Amino acid sequence: MTARHIWYVSFVDQRDAPPDRHARRTATFVSEQDAKQFTRKLAEDRRIERLSAGTINPYRPKRVIGSRDIDQWLGKT
Repeated sequence: MTARHIWYVSFVDQRDAPPDRHARRTATFVSEQDAKQFTRKLAEDRRIERLSAGTINPYRPKRVIGSRDIDQWLGKT
């Protein structure tokens, strides 16, 4: 049996986008720790923008971490 992915991280990757478009990507993870580890790596790259994360429906309790709250979620503040 495989583990269920219950966390997502969404971001805009400017490396993949033409100048007039935004290429939003999403990755999924089994645990919050895995999602945080991935997000920390993305946050170091200045070409990555608009990071957000959260739990995937129908997982409860529902969590949504907006781009303004990412640093706090990662423990940077």
